[in-house]
Amino acid sequence: MDFEENLIFIPYCSVGKLKFHESENDIKLKLGNIKQVYNNYGDSGKTIIFSEFDNISVYFDTKDSFYGIHFFESLKFILNDISYDINFEKFKVKNLKSISDDFTITSTEEGNDYTSEKLGIDFYFNNENCLEAVLFMSKEYYQNEI
Repeated sequence: MDFEENLIFIPYCSVGKLKFHESENDIKLKLGNIKQVYNNYGDSGKTIIFSEFDNISVYFDTKDSFYGIHFFESLKFILNDISYDINFEKFKVKNLKSISDDFTITSTEEGNDYTSEKLGIDFYFNNENCLEAVLFMSKEYYQNEI
């Protein structure tokens, strides 16, 4: 699976070929070898980094079910038949309005997280207002973590 190409995002359902709630084993079959595994803070599951995708973190809940995915580099995705090119060097907070009208600040630790409840997507901007991460999440991730 190549995350560089346009991936289809269906809110709270799937990101490309990855479907929320799929088992860890199913996700491993799609993404390949594991490079690192981290236990999440507060015993809320784990994070896996796959060998071929250094700039992506894949999250699993305590039942080893696919929970969310963080991208730490530019990406393209398709949402409702509209293509979005998220270039981390050029994308700004004002550009969020082109994606959804409901982004709100949900965290202000060392920067700001802007989250859309409608879409289950979060954009993290550092204190210099530079985009550093994009998170796609399951409904449970949104309810438990945001």
